[in-house]
Amino acid sequence: MNKHEFLEQMKDKTEKFNELHKEIVSLVQEFKSDESNNYTVDTAYELRDLEQLCFTYAWVVDQLNNKDGFVGGKTYNKSTSKKIRKALGYTL
Repeated sequence: MNKHEFLEQMKDKTEKFNELHKEIVSLVQEFKSDESNNYTVDTAYELRDLEQLCFTYAWVVDQLNNKDGFVGGKTYNKSTSKKIRKALGYTL
């Protein structure tokens, strides 16, 4: 696969993700608009799968920049994965 093919396929995936993102935003706004729904720590914990979106982004960036996206890798300290993990509250 050459760079042009890669970018075209990523563009297609990004467009699909953008549509999904709009649906997620609408769902969250609908949930928050109901006064009886309280956002709690339990709700946040139940949505932890959303963190995987952040980790996936970081992994892609790290792969394209030839960085290790895993703890203990030689280039992990300068990786996007480390920055994302830190932003999400992970201390490794």
